[in-house]
Amino acid sequence: MNLSQNCDLEINGQHCNRPATVLGLSASMPELWGSGSASVASFCTVEHAEQEPRPTREQAEDGWADVADMCGGQQYIPADAADAWQRLLSAYPAPVPFQA
Repeated sequence: MNLSQNCDLEINGQHCNRPATVLGLSASMPELWGSGSASVASFCTVEHAEQEPRPTREQAEDGWADVADMCGGQQYIPADAADAWQRLLSAYPAPVPFQA
């Protein structure tokens, strides 16, 4: 999987910005954590991934459904993105970020 982006962890309001090597399934934005928004985020290390709040199984599945809706249906989601999400979902209730 090509992770051509930087770490999503925010430190004092700033993204870490080191090159991403790890994917994690996490709550997406702090203001949405209470409502259960979930996303696949990119991190530079497993340690940074583990600092992000993890959504519940239901929140993670809702996040997957939202991605499918935005992409026009599950069949239109890029294969590597679908694989990432499914691999992370398969590890619930305690998902472990995986190295790309």
